[in-house]
Formats: sequence, structure tokens, C-alpha cells
Amino acid sequence: MDLAGSASASPSSSRGPTARRKATMYRKFTVEQLGPYYNSIPDVMNAVGSFGKYQIFCCFVLSYSSVLWTADYAFVYQNCSTLTPVNVQFFTVMEEFKLICARKFYFLWLFTGYLCGHLLGCCLGGLSADLFGRLSGFFATLTIGLVSNVMSIASRNWTAFIAFQIVNGIAMGKMEVNSLTLFIEFTEESFRLVPIAVFQSGVAFLVVSLIAFLTVQWRYYFIFVGLISAPLMYLHLVFRESPRWLLVRGNADKAAEVLSEIASDRWNKKNLTIVPAQLLVARNRIRRSSSLINAVKSSRRVLFLFVQILSSFKWSMVNNFLLATMGNRLVGIHFHLLINGLVRVLVPIVVITAFYKVEW
Repeated sequence: MDLAGSASASPSSSRGPTARRKATMYRKFTVEQLGPYYNSIPDVMNAVGSFGKYQIFCCFVLSYSSVLWTADYAFVYQNCSTLTPVNVQFFTVMEEFKLICARKFYFLWLFTGYLCGHLLGCCLGGLSADLFGRLSGFFATLTIGLVSNVMSIASRNWTAFIAFQIVNGIAMGKMEVNSLTLFIEFTEESFRLVPIAVFQSGVAFLVVSLIAFLTVQWRYYFIFVGLISAPLMYLHLVFRESPRWLLVRGNADKAAEVLSEIASDRWNKKNLTIVPAQLLVARNRIRRSSSLINAVKSSRRVLFLFVQILSSFKWSMVNNFLLATMGNRLVGIHFHLLINGLVRVLVPIVVITAFYKVEW
């Protein structure tokens, strides 16, 4: 019995180390052939380039797109603030359609129509981005926004102009949410403050201020905005779907394709090819749900939240300054847009400098 037992035990004991050696050799061969397995999304983004040529291109397009987003808001806001008995600064839609700013009803409909459309567009953009992807309806929404922006030139009365502004608000709101979400997910946490700062639209307000200064009629204003925004239709064709969203949805093949393109010689020049097998661990570790507590778990996230709150204060301070000096004919809308743009450019620069100079 002992001999039989030892004889039966010896083959199993010999097979154990052999099987382990084979498994080790297989894992070593897999790593040599495919590359290392990535444990998390930050590891993958650091490998393909957390802030390379592709992310810089995305920030440029985001800043460029903000000109179109800001133009409608700035135009609607300036109509009443620039209306004077003899207005030689800017011939507004209020003057063309014989709307009197003292009657708040007309301005309320004009301004509220755009803001309601913008709010609806933000809600639709967030919902569609989570359900169908960050690029869902991206090109179609941009086309609708550009067409409605140009078609508003042909408005024959103020009700038609409000209708076009509502469409503009929906399109621009959806574009803002989708663009910011997409660009943030393409950057790692250490560089995420850069696209947030670009989203503050500081450069856009400076450009809109220049356009309002060069044009003396509101139709020319929209024509110039449409002309400089037309190249966006071609720039947005280069965008790829967010690899984070693709992994959450279980589409590792598509995510590997997107990451490989970012790491290619065309963009970040990492000379790296990602295969779906390398993303299996990272896909399984993605957190599918989160709460507001996650926004204050680290000092970096608290800083991101602080920047968003600070941007809201900046917006309110500049607008209150605009209302306080509305009766001063020496201070025009161009000056207000210029101040708004300068504040939105300088404050993010200070915050980003402090972010990278101070240990968090």
C-alpha cells in the first residue's frame, strides 16, 4: 500500500512543477509577444502618452470651438446693454426689429430662449454621451449649430430669431458637454486641469470682442462667426471615441484600436501597439458607479472642483460689472467682452502654475 501510494503520488508531484513551469513560460511568452498587461486606465494612458500631440490638438479644437459657443451668448447679452438713443457702436437686432429694452418682456424671451435651449442641450448631451458614446451625434450637432447660426441672419422678425437661438442653444449645449467630457477622458489626472482651463473660453471672448469691434451690424457679426467656425467641421472628423467609455461598455477591441492610433507616429509617437488582451485587467477594474464623495477624495480633485467654482464667480463678477456700468456710454460691449476674456485667460494660468509648482 505504501509503495502503491508513493508510486501514485510521485507522478502528480512531478506534474505540479511541470505545469507551473509551463504556465510561467506561457505568461513570459505572452508578455514578450503582446507586451505587458495594464492594470488600470492611467497605466494605459501613460503608456500611449498622457498629454502628447493628440491631447494638445484636442485642447486647440476645444478653444477654437468655444468661439462658436460664446458668440451666441455674447450676442444675446449685448443687445440691450448697447442700446442707446444714438447708437453708433453696434447696430443690434433690438434696433432692427424695433424692440425697446425698457419693455423687459422682449429681452426676457430672447435671452431666456437661448438659455433654455442651452440647458436642454446640456442635458441631452450628457444623456446621449453616457448611453451612446461621447461622439454620438457629434458631427450632426455641429452641422445643425452652424446652419441655424447662419440661418438666423435671414430672420424677418424677432420671433423667428428666437426660434433660431433656441436651436443654437440646444446644439451648442450638447457640443459643450460632449467635447469637455471627451477631452478630459483623453488626458490623465495630472494634466486634466489643462482642458478644464481651456474650457473657460478666455480666448473665445477675446476673439468675439474683436469680431464685435470690427462688425457694425448684427448680420455681419453672424457671418464672420460662421466663417471662422466652418473649419470645425473638418477638425472634428479626426476625433476618436473615448477609450474609457469603450472599456466600460466592454468593447476592448475598439478601445485598443483607439489607443494604438494615439500612440502611433501620427500623434504621440510612442511606437506602441495595444491589443485587446492587454486591456482585460484594466477593463475589469473600472468603477462603473461613483458618488459625489469621489469629488473630494483627493487634493487634486478638490482643486478641480475649486477651479469650476472660481470660474462661476469670474462669470458673475464680470457680468455684474457689465450691469453696473450699463449706463456709461464710454464703456462699450467690446470693453466688457475684452475684460471677460482677460480674466478667463489669466486666472487659469495662475491656477495651473500653482498646481504644478506646489506639491498636492
